Amino acid sequence: MARIRSIKPTFFLDSDMSSLSPLARIFFIGLWCLADREGRLKDKPRELGVQLIPYDLPKADPEALLNELAPRFLLRYQVAGKGYIYIRGFQKHQRPANSEPASDLPEPPSDILATNLFVASSTGDEQKGQERKGKEGKGKEGKGGAMAHPTIQQVQEYCRERGNSVNPSKWMAHYESNGWRVGRNPMKDWKAAIRTWEHGSFEPSAASKPNPRTIKAADISYESCPRGLEDK
Repeated sequence: MARIRSIKPTFFLDSDMSSLSPLARIFFIGLWCLADREGRLKDKPRELGVQLIPYDLPKADPEALLNELAPRFLLRYQVAGKGYIYIRGFQKHQRPANSEPASDLPEPPSDILATNLFVASSTGDEQKGQERKGKEGKGKEGKGGAMAHPTIQQVQEYCRERGNSVNPSKWMAHYESNGWRVGRNPMKDWKAAIRTWEHGSFEPSAASKPNPRTIKAADISYESCPRGLEDK
């Protein structure tokens, strides 16, 4: 089911987009509308082509467009023999409606997330798909003062050391999608972030968010009505 999604004006000036063909950019935006609230959808190139670029078929190749977008902008993975797509950075840039149901599609496997690729925001802050080696990923800062992002294996190992119930894959996906930020600030110590999660998950729950458009009858009083509308 297609959904309404947001697109930022900076998308069109994002230097990362320059590496994509014009049709791939349109296809990428279309995938946002088909993805669920977690940024996941079924990997069915032919059906995606019919839904998103019907006037470009059969000349256009949806499979080639997906490969053009992966793995920099999305992940293609399989679970139990079925293909799925995970859009990187989706939860950072999109605000699904509170009424939108939770995802019923499986998460990307931990070994896929371990590639440590990251979709930057339009500010130009990039993290290329390079493995972290040496002293990087020990928990705090790497070269240049920026924190070295951990691999999924490092997160799993630290969770085992702590003996906690934190889900490494979910923790990794959460911070990868929001640009490795804690609140509005860049993460400085990933181990401290894991310890914080030991006290409870910080992923927003749709049920816990009030709908700003909902107005209860009890909240409306005679005094609150504009002049001239009291008797209408």
